[in-house]
Amino acid sequence: MDEDEVISLIDNYVKNVKIDYAILLDGAWGSGKTKFIQEKVIKKLNDDYKKEKSKTKDDKDENIKAKRPIYISLYGINSIDDIKSQLLQSIIRSEKIKKYIPIINIGATIVDDIVKSCSNVSDISKKIEDLVTFFYKLDNTVIFFDDLERCNLNINLVLGYINQLVEHNHLKVVLIADENKIGKLNYEDNKELKYLTVLNEHIDFQQTEKKDIMGNHQQGNTTFTIEDIENRSKMLFRENIFYNEIKEKLIGQTIYFKPNINNIYDIMANEIISDAKVKDIVNEKKELLISMLSKKEHLNLRTLQFIFQTFETLVKISMEEVDLRDFKDQYLTNLFEYCILKSIQIKNGQTSYNWKENQEFGTIYLGDEKNEYNYNNYVNGFKFVDDYLMYSYIDKAAIKTTLENYIYVKTLEIENPNDPLYKLKKYWLIPEQELENIVDEIIDNISKNKYVLNLYSKIVFYFACIFDMGICEDKINNAIKLLEKNIEEECVQGTFEEERLHTNSKSVSQKYKEFMKKIRTLVNKKETKTKHDEIIKILESNNWGSELKEYCKTNVGQFLEDKKYAYLLNIELIINNIKNKNIEQIYEFLYSLQQIYGFSSVKDYFIEDKNILINLKQELSNIDNIDKVKRYVINDIISLLDDVINILNSKNEKAN
Repeated sequence: MDEDEVISLIDNYVKNVKIDYAILLDGAWGSGKTKFIQEKVIKKLNDDYKKEKSKTKDDKDENIKAKRPIYISLYGINSIDDIKSQLLQSIIRSEKIKKYIPIINIGATIVDDIVKSCSNVSDISKKIEDLVTFFYKLDNTVIFFDDLERCNLNINLVLGYINQLVEHNHLKVVLIADENKIGKLNYEDNKELKYLTVLNEHIDFQQTEKKDIMGNHQQGNTTFTIEDIENRSKMLFRENIFYNEIKEKLIGQTIYFKPNINNIYDIMANEIISDAKVKDIVNEKKELLISMLSKKEHLNLRTLQFIFQTFETLVKISMEEVDLRDFKDQYLTNLFEYCILKSIQIKNGQTSYNWKENQEFGTIYLGDEKNEYNYNNYVNGFKFVDDYLMYSYIDKAAIKTTLENYIYVKTLEIENPNDPLYKLKKYWLIPEQELENIVDEIIDNISKNKYVLNLYSKIVFYFACIFDMGICEDKINNAIKLLEKNIEEECVQGTFEEERLHTNSKSVSQKYKEFMKKIRTLVNKKETKTKHDEIIKILESNNWGSELKEYCKTNVGQFLEDKKYAYLLNIELIINNIKNKNIEQIYEFLYSLQQIYGFSSVKDYFIEDKNILINLKQELSNIDNIDKVKRYVINDIISLLDDVINILNSKNEKAN
């Protein structure tokens, strides 16, 4: 049903005087129901109401009556008086309300007081009742109650009250809700007491009785699982049974609302995206996004907005950091697709973060690796997208490095079309003898050190797949040793970037992990040595504090990923610098520590740093006979370290 049909149905319901029931507009959260009602339905009803008022009595049809729409959100409503208050506020907004005041025996002064205090009206419930009751008799309104499922009040009380408006006051009412969510909000209240209640042995739950292996009911004490208790609680306390009874009486028609993304897409893109280049890209990819949302059955306007905002942010940063050259279109398509998929996943409550150590882009598995293996869950992605969407974290330096490696890998593929490695893209279609020849060529290139470190994980993956077929097993084992030797002897160039390709085979995954185990260890050792060398060089500089602060700013993303930083610090050199170099650099050292440890969730990342930080604090405390200004800064550093250590200690206490 399209939007015009929905408008027509609601319009017919509102104006037909013979219809005496409420209707429900049912749609998922974020589908745009509220926007649709406010901007299209209510606008039309208001226009029609004004036209109807201008007609003469002879021109009016007795069976058709336009009505003035009132919109009320039930979000956060705690009582029936709150609903009455909302109605009163809507009434008072009418310019003509004052002409009715004398009729209901409430003086103008009191009404002014009500108007001024309309945010807190529970103490004047009777006066509200008088006003609202009189208003109902006017029989010229249709009330739109939105966010029914988000009401804090018992849903059945709300519907009972609304039923009174429809049945006894003959008002037209349109309910707007995600029916799947109705009753779930209140179900969570007092859950502990509900669990205690359902464990009462005097309550008969025949549907959930335990049976023995022969199917007989078990006698005596029964042990219940958490699932059993939850099912009993739902059976006893869910409001759906009562809701369905009231719904059957109150709601005469349910209209199922699905947004027309195709019509809304351009409007939302223009409203949300400010950058002209990004807007052009989004418009070009319109069919792609809509098809992906449809495929995932996630036609949600909030998610669409989320995707647009995310994509614009990341495109701007990408363009600022790196010249993408001939790979711009390919990259933007890859980025857009991944932003769509990851956004949908997050909005569906899935928070998998399956990036492996040293993997910044490439093939990523979006499912739960512990419980499922689904080929369709393998996609090409970028780790910085996950970092931004899941942790609101942007590391521009890391994005720059990622994109430089991305361009590098893509360039290698273009410049080396005849390299045997790229012949393996469809290895499963290559005959055995030809596969053996390709493996021989790749091994020859490895022995001559022709491959950069960036490609090692790709080589290992293909070898794991071919090994799994029972082909070239001995040769592949020897080839893995050659890769390890190249890393160990530090003769291979490039940066290690672990790229995982598509596989739904557990045996291939296991073999890949086996082959990569020592390679990862060697790479980590190599990278650690490089980092140590970089830190030593910085600490030996006269501007050691400033350079260390900049180094931390650039690499904080990597430290968060590694979940450690302090292991790189040479405490002896730091103490020597504090004693013998200028005060400004000590301040800069303090700022470098704040770069790493100055955020609220530090305990989730740097627990391994605790003992080293304790040692650093002790060494700082032991410094004596030093300039008083330096001592002042040292005390600030000690204070910071104290705070961090206490936070890390609290992490350990909770773990114990």
